[in-house]
Amino acid sequence: MRFHLDSGTAIKNVAVFTIGLNLALVILGITYYAIPVYSFVWDIHGAILIGTYIWNMLFILVTKRPASGKTRLRRLYSLFSYFYLVFFTFVTFLAMFGNFLLSATFPDRQADYWFGFALIVIGYFGPATFCILLSLLCIKVLKEDASIAQASELSPRRVHLRHRWWVGMKATAYILLAGTSPLIVYFVFASPTSFDSLMFGVFVSQLAGFIGFMYLGLTFMLLRTKDRKKEKAAFITIATLGIVVSVGCFAPLLMTPTMMVNAETNFTAAFGSDWRSRIDATANARFMQTPFSLPEYFLNHDITAYQVKRDILFYTGTSGVDAGITLYFDVYLPPKGVTGLPGQNSTLVRIHGGGWQIGDKARGNMVQMNRYFASQGYIVFDIQNGMRSGGWELPIITPPNVLAPNITTDDMIRHVGIFFKYIIANQTKYGCNLSSTFISGGSAGGQLTCAAALAIVSGNYTPWFGSDAMIKGLIPFYPGNGLAPPPLNGTIHELWEPTEMVGATSPPCLIFQGTNDLPHIVNASIRFKAAYDAHGRQCAIIWAPLAGHGNDLHFAGHYNRVFLYYMERFMYMFK
Repeated sequence: MRFHLDSGTAIKNVAVFTIGLNLALVILGITYYAIPVYSFVWDIHGAILIGTYIWNMLFILVTKRPASGKTRLRRLYSLFSYFYLVFFTFVTFLAMFGNFLLSATFPDRQADYWFGFALIVIGYFGPATFCILLSLLCIKVLKEDASIAQASELSPRRVHLRHRWWVGMKATAYILLAGTSPLIVYFVFASPTSFDSLMFGVFVSQLAGFIGFMYLGLTFMLLRTKDRKKEKAAFITIATLGIVVSVGCFAPLLMTPTMMVNAETNFTAAFGSDWRSRIDATANARFMQTPFSLPEYFLNHDITAYQVKRDILFYTGTSGVDAGITLYFDVYLPPKGVTGLPGQNSTLVRIHGGGWQIGDKARGNMVQMNRYFASQGYIVFDIQNGMRSGGWELPIITPPNVLAPNITTDDMIRHVGIFFKYIIANQTKYGCNLSSTFISGGSAGGQLTCAAALAIVSGNYTPWFGSDAMIKGLIPFYPGNGLAPPPLNGTIHELWEPTEMVGATSPPCLIFQGTNDLPHIVNASIRFKAAYDAHGRQCAIIWAPLAGHGNDLHFAGHYNRVFLYYMERFMYMFK
């Protein structure tokens, strides 16, 4: 791998171009936050973003010549070049964490919310600003030594950094690139075979775009320490490994167009080729205008047009298996004074996941998703249910008020029913339209979603749920149907495996499922849709390629955004 520039003038032109490219990225980022309305400009923005990140690293790699020599300015440029690559890798990780934090945090938790937002801003604007300053320094080095203008090869020798911190940094980079990359690539492409691999894989594919750039940063940092002529084998080995790993990490993101095509096909097959004509133009204008926008993957937008009331008590258990249990819900309401929203106060009940023994509402149930549908005019209820104690409970995300030792899936569904009876008695207070109700949840919450929705429709569980809620649709995310802990004596089997309740009156269903989830969870989704098909009912699966479990945790991620595009249209059509 050789890089040729004919003169110092050429180097200067490249540096000037680098400044312009990064300046454009900064301006586009500011504009993106200032005008949060989809435009084709954002597709151009996405291409510039990816191109700039890669260009910056190539720029640093091919401008090693100005760093050669003993002048203070050259040494400064050398140090800052390495530091940029370290900085880029580190802040990309921070931006990844910030996007996840923003997806799961209430804005009224000011410290957490602004911390997450700050990480996103630093992760996006930090590298661009740094590279602008670095390019200006490169130009200054060129002016300092006119002899560089005669150079035709930019890397005649490298500067050796012998500080202990630098030796440690290089060792860490080698370990991360060579030691962890096979594991990361494995979790991107391989289906999980155990609970441990499932939990690790939850984050990998949906955040793999960030991870891919982190590995690119490590790769270019190590490449810059090598002499392309004298250490050709090492240079090629590092470059090959880094490129292969990075492309592997980018694979889930690169498959987004495939997901979009398949989603359109499956949605149309289930709900009719005319489904778009059933959506009013005014409502459609408020929906997402594209299934995925690359800049939003890195610059998660806030959602402010909503109201929220938190921690409202709806049940206190006093006897039997419910003794000691207290259950709460949060309600997300449309913004005050805004009319004509697509949801028209339809009700959306969301049930959190967590293997029937961990988790909670709010942070444990995609807060940003709740905020989004409230901003679209839905009354969103994020509810708790009892869970079985004595297992892997993760106290940091599982409140003690929901745990009891002998809770079964039947009891959890009964708790959902208690909430429904509460909200039926208080629907005027919250302004919810229960004649247009949807239920949604992920994993264990997906199983409870299927069971509760079909139990209500069956009419066989009126003592549990009341009779005033009309289920217009169910939206299970990677549902764990038939996979709950072994039922205790007396468990009603059809609630444990809700596929058995699918019948001629089952409401429309939209399933979100990753292809690389645990095989028995993938099969549960396939079985559920097959039961719908056998009874002539409408059901579609939106498949997320290479996605594992919990693939909606990054709200602005490529998986969640594509599903959200169809979910909001599904709910509008059937409300």
